[in-house]
Amino acid sequence: MLGGSAKEKEPILKDEKEGFAAGKNEKGINSMFINSVVFAVIYVFIGVIAYSYIFEKWTIIDSLFFTVVTFSTIGYGDLNPTTDTSRAFTVVFGLTGIAALGFTLGILGERLSESRRNSFQEERNKRIASLFKEDRNDKEGQNITGDINVPQDSVFSIVRIEIATHAYNILFLLIMAIGIGFYEGWTIITSIYYTTITATTVGYGDIEPKTQLMRLLCTFIFIPISVCVMGSILGGISSGIIEMENSKANREFFQRKLTVEDIIAMDTNEDGEVDKVEFLKFMLIALDKVDEPTVDAILKLFDTLDHNKSGTLQKNGNKNQTSKNPHVATYHSNGGFLDNFLNFV
Repeated sequence: MLGGSAKEKEPILKDEKEGFAAGKNEKGINSMFINSVVFAVIYVFIGVIAYSYIFEKWTIIDSLFFTVVTFSTIGYGDLNPTTDTSRAFTVVFGLTGIAALGFTLGILGERLSESRRNSFQEERNKRIASLFKEDRNDKEGQNITGDINVPQDSVFSIVRIEIATHAYNILFLLIMAIGIGFYEGWTIITSIYYTTITATTVGYGDIEPKTQLMRLLCTFIFIPISVCVMGSILGGISSGIIEMENSKANREFFQRKLTVEDIIAMDTNEDGEVDKVEFLKFMLIALDKVDEPTVDAILKLFDTLDHNKSGTLQKNGNKNQTSKNPHVATYHSNGGFLDNFLNFV
């Protein structure tokens, strides 16, 4: 029959959400975050029961405040366990909270600034891409990338970007700190001082809120947000400096000359020529972007999907392939798609 039925013409590969185009599955990370938040709620509840009703007979707000001050490692020192039984419980309670809830604060702090950092990174990437030039041809050898004029970042610029990224969060914390200070009778300098020792988790213990209302506010809003923001800023600065050094090393790498020894090393199939796949594999490994077993696993995965050995993956699937569901590609033999990949890795 000419042209076949409409059903036969319909592409097999339609749902990209189930394929590589969707990227990595973030459900595991989101689930981990939700579980951490649930654990935080349970942890705080246990702290209230333990310190308000079993060991110390504190008010509920004081128990909440002490619990948050403990797992955030601030430790103002105004509240502390007074009996051996309470201290023994605090040993286990504190270690558990610092280990588990510190992870939660780290994720929360990163999420507070993720969208803004992404926008800054996109602008920076556009600026870098606009500066790429490919017009250099040295007589003594080939410079494999031409002139790559990547902006030279500095520690100052990294700090400036991180502060700008968190500007609204910092302003929010300062306004809240001044409000807390006004309620507690502090000066503006004292309020800023309290914000700093809290956000950095130094917690000297000389300044802390005394009233129940401000302790409640600090427990649920000020302390968690300030610790998260500061952790995100310091982490961003640290990552930025490492990235700056890696970029410097990459610039130096790309200015090297392509040698005969490089060609020999790239020519993995020893046919005397280097194709794009061999070149890409060599460069990614040389730049420490990926290790060789991972590249080999991906290439083997491609060979598994390419049933007719044509060297390409077709949108409509391979001709010798059948599928009960016309909307889903059935690129697998023995076992599932994921099973095959994990076996290679």
